[in-house]
Amino acid sequence: MISHLNYHVEELFRKLNDSQKQAVNQIEGSLLVTAPVGTGKTSVISLRAANAIVNGFDPNKILCLTFTNRAAREMKERIIQDLGPRAQNTTIKTFHALCAEIIRIESDILGIPADFNIFDEEDAKTILNDVIKTKDFQIASTDAKRFINFMMNYIARVKAANVDVEKINVNNPLGEQDKMDQLFRERLSEAYFKNTSKDQDFKHKEIFREYNRLLSENHALDFSDLIFYVDRLFSERTDAKTRWQDKFEFVQVDEVQDTSYQEYGIISELSQKHKNLSLFGDIQQTVYEWRGSAPNQVMENFKSEFSPVTEINLNVNYRSTRNILRACYCVASKYKGDSLDIWPEAQVEGEKTGIIKGAHRQQEVELIADQIFRLVREQGFKFQDIALLTRTNQVNHLISQELAKNQIPHFTVDSYKFFRRSEIKDAMAYLRLLFNKHDSNSLRRILQKPARGIGEKTIETLLNIPSDVGLKLVDFANTSTLKYRDPFARLVNKFEQNKLVVFDVETTGLDTTKDEIIELAALKAGKDGVVDEFHEYLRNSKPVGESFQVHGISDQVLLEQGKPPEKSLASFTNFIDDCDLVGHNVNYDITMVENQCKKLLNQDLELHGYDTVDISRRYFPRLEKYNLESLCEDLQISSKPTHRAMDDVEATFELLQILLEKIKPGIEKRKEYVNSYGDKFANLAIALNSWRRKTLTMRPPELLSHVIQESGLADYWKKDKQRINNLKELVSIFDYFDDETLSPNMSLKNILEYVSLGSDSDRHVLDQDKVALLTVHQAKGLEFDAVFIASADDNNFPYFRNKKLGNIDEEHRLFYVAMTRAKQALFISWASKDEHSFNQAISRFAKLIPKKYLNFIKSDYDKH
Repeated sequence: MISHLNYHVEELFRKLNDSQKQAVNQIEGSLLVTAPVGTGKTSVISLRAANAIVNGFDPNKILCLTFTNRAAREMKERIIQDLGPRAQNTTIKTFHALCAEIIRIESDILGIPADFNIFDEEDAKTILNDVIKTKDFQIASTDAKRFINFMMNYIARVKAANVDVEKINVNNPLGEQDKMDQLFRERLSEAYFKNTSKDQDFKHKEIFREYNRLLSENHALDFSDLIFYVDRLFSERTDAKTRWQDKFEFVQVDEVQDTSYQEYGIISELSQKHKNLSLFGDIQQTVYEWRGSAPNQVMENFKSEFSPVTEINLNVNYRSTRNILRACYCVASKYKGDSLDIWPEAQVEGEKTGIIKGAHRQQEVELIADQIFRLVREQGFKFQDIALLTRTNQVNHLISQELAKNQIPHFTVDSYKFFRRSEIKDAMAYLRLLFNKHDSNSLRRILQKPARGIGEKTIETLLNIPSDVGLKLVDFANTSTLKYRDPFARLVNKFEQNKLVVFDVETTGLDTTKDEIIELAALKAGKDGVVDEFHEYLRNSKPVGESFQVHGISDQVLLEQGKPPEKSLASFTNFIDDCDLVGHNVNYDITMVENQCKKLLNQDLELHGYDTVDISRRYFPRLEKYNLESLCEDLQISSKPTHRAMDDVEATFELLQILLEKIKPGIEKRKEYVNSYGDKFANLAIALNSWRRKTLTMRPPELLSHVIQESGLADYWKKDKQRINNLKELVSIFDYFDDETLSPNMSLKNILEYVSLGSDSDRHVLDQDKVALLTVHQAKGLEFDAVFIASADDNNFPYFRNKKLGNIDEEHRLFYVAMTRAKQALFISWASKDEHSFNQAISRFAKLIPKKYLNFIKSDYDKH
C-alpha cells in the first residue's frame, strides 16, 4: 500500500480507480499495463514513480522512458509537482536521448569523441549524397531522392541487424558480408524506381563504409548509431553494462507498442539485475511497425525473461465523451475481431461523431472551417484546442491554403518541417559548430549564408585535400590554424621544445560547469621524452556518486588523500606554464580545467590542446576502433592503458609520438593551403571563438539571439518576414526548453539533442492560439478537445500504397489512434470527388461506425 509519508501523493492515490491503484502500488517486480487511450496511463506512471521515491527508492536510480520530448518534460514536471525538489534527479528521457547520454559517458571506451553531434535525417542525407556522387552507377534524376531514401533505409537496417560497422571497414568476415548482401537484396526487391535499372552494381558496401567514415570525420552519429553503439557496448563490455545496470533500479517504459526489438533488448539488459521493469502501452495503438516496432515479440520476450509478470488492464476512459468512445469501440472492435474492453468515466454523452462531406476538397475544408467557428463562437473552444489530422502530408498544403482563405489561424507541420527549414538549419549550424569543432557539415552551411567571399569551388577544393596531408575544412575555422598557418605547427614546435603536457582528469560527472575535478595526472614531455610529471587527488565538495563506477575513486580516498582543489589547480597551472596540452578525448578535460580555475582561482585561462582521437582518425582512417586500448593494440604501443590516469597518460604520449611521425611530412603542404585560403576565414574564426566562450555564461535563448544578430543571419533574412518569425519562434523554443537547473552549456547541449531527436509536433507546446494541422503520426501522444479527421476518403485513408500491398491492419489501427485524440468533439470529413474529378468513397474505417452514432453535417451525404 502507498506510504503515508507524503500527504499530496496519498490524496492523488485516493482518486485512482482500483486497477490504477494496483499498478501504482506494485513498485517491485515486473509489470505489464495495458492502457488504452485516455485511461490515465500518464498519471499512473508518474504517480508510480512518486510512490517508489516515497517508499525508499533513490530518485537518481529511477528511469522513465517516453516516446517524445514533450511527454518526457510533462512527466518530469508532474513528478516534481507531486513530490517537490527531491524528484528532480529522476531520469525521464526518450529512448534515443538515453542512448546519447550512455554513449557520451562511455565515449572513451567506445572510441567516440564525447563532443559528437547527432545528425538529423537531412544532415545524414547530405553526406550520403556526397558519397553517392562519387560512384559510377546510373541513377535517373527522377529517382535521385528515392535512391537516397532507399540507401538511408538500408543503412539503418544494417545497423539494426547488428552487422559490425567497424569490421566492414577492413577485412571483415564473410558472415558480415553475407548479412549486408542479403539485407541489400531484400530492400532492393521492395524498392520502386521510376527510371533507374536495378540490374547494376550499386556498391552498397562501399557506400556504407564511406558514409560512416564521413560521419566519423564530422564527429557525428546518426539515429541508428545511437542504438547500435549502446547495443555493442553492452555486448562487448561487461563492466560498462554493469555500471548502467547499477545506475537504475526502477525502470518504466511508455508506449511499448512502438518499441523495436533492438530497443527492447537494451531495456532488458538494463533491467536484468533488479528485475523492476514495467511496460505500459496498447497494442491497438501500434503505428510504427514500418519503422521496426515489434509489440508481440517484445511482449512475448518480456513475459519469458521477467517472469512472473503482473498484468493489469486499465479500462476506464477519462478523456472522451460516451459518443466518441462508442465510435472508437466500433472501429477498434472490428480489428481482427478484437474486443475493446473500455468504458467512460464521465456521464457526458457529448455530440455524435460529425460526418462532413464536401463535393471537392476545397468545399470540405470550407465546411470544416464552419464547424471550427461554431465550436469557437458557440461552445467557447480556443483554436489551440482543435486539431485537423490527416493520413499523410501530401494533402496538408492544400488544406492549409484553404484554412488560410477561411481565416482559420493554424499551426502546420507539413512535409517541409520546421526544424528542417533553411533559416532554422542555418541558425542551428552555428550552435552545433560551437559544441563540435569538427562538424564540417555545419561549417559548409555557415559559409553559404550569409555570403563570406568563400565560394563553392573553394569549399570543394578544401574538402578534397588529400587525406595524407592531414588538413580538413574545419581547421580553417580555427584561430590557431590561421595564426600558425598549420593546425599542427604549434604542436610540432612545442614537442621540439619539450613543452607538451599530456594529461587526463577524473571528475564527479559530465557537467563542465557544475562537476568537480578529483584527479589530475600529467606528463611534461617532448623530443627528450618525459621531463616531469604531476599527479594529485583533489578533495571534493560534491560526492563522486555514480562516477565512482567509472574511475573507482571513492569519497573516502579523496578525504584521506585529496588536496585542497584550489592548491592543486594552482600547482597544475604552474606545471603547465607555457606548454600546450594533449589528451585522448581532450576537449572535455580542457574545459573542466578552465572552468575550475575560473571558479576557484578567478583565473581566465585559454588553454591550447590537441586531441589524439581526432588525429588518429585523420591518419589511420581505416582502423576498427579509436579508444585508447584498441589504438595501443593496433599500433603496437608498449604502454598499456588500465583506466588509471597515469597509465593512460603514458599510453597517450607514446601514441602521440607515432602520430607526430605522420604529421611532420605534411607541414609545408598544409601551410601552402592555409596561405592560399586561410585569410578568407579569419573573421568567422574569431567570431566562433568568441561565441564558443559565451556558451559557458549565456543562457541558450540569449546566446541564440546573439548569434543570429552577430552572424548576419538576421540581416540576411530581414526581407522575408516569415523566416524572421520562424527564427523568433526558434528562440521561443529554446526559452521553453532551457532547463535553468543546468549550467548554460549543458542546457544548450540538451536543447541541441532535442532538436535532432524531437518530433516536429513538439512545437505545439508553445502558447499559440492556433489550430494544429498534423498527420496522425505527428499527433501521437497529443490530445485535443475537438478533432477533425480530414481527407478521410478511401483513396487517402487507408494510404494507397499500403492498400496496394495489403497492409491494412496498421492503417486500421492508425484510424483508431486518430479518433482517440478527441476529448469532446470528433468529426470525419471527406470529398466525394478527388482532384481529377473522379468519384471516391468515404474511408472504409468510417463505415464501421453505425449511423445511430453519427451526425451527418451535410444533408446530401451519400448514406453508407
